[in-house]
Amino acid sequence: MKKEQISMKQLSDSFRKDINSVRLNSHNTLVHELAKTKLSYILIKGGSKILTEVVFENGSRADILDLTNMRVYEILHSEKEKEALKKKEYYPEVFDIVFLRATEVLEETFIW
Repeated sequence: MKKEQISMKQLSDSFRKDINSVRLNSHNTLVHELAKTKLSYILIKGGSKILTEVVFENGSRADILDLTNMRVYEILHSEKEKEALKKKEYYPEVFDIVFLRATEVLEETFIW
């Protein structure tokens, strides 16, 4: 429970905290949104509490925040590696950051 509380303190007060709900962003590609949904399902099925389309206190955003494990998942589709690494600078330091390619998430047929 303590990790979840620490994670929640990093979020913007204006962000609606709907745990284990997947928010879709129409500005992203369908492939990106499908990968985010699949990964969210896998994390929830594994016992994690997650938030999607998270807004942190500093205004930065992330695709998925795993509250249980204090980990941010960023789904990459069109971004280049350099652009992805730049995003890492904006996330709160308390989180591990995991970058995953959308196509790789969708191709995987196993559940972690």
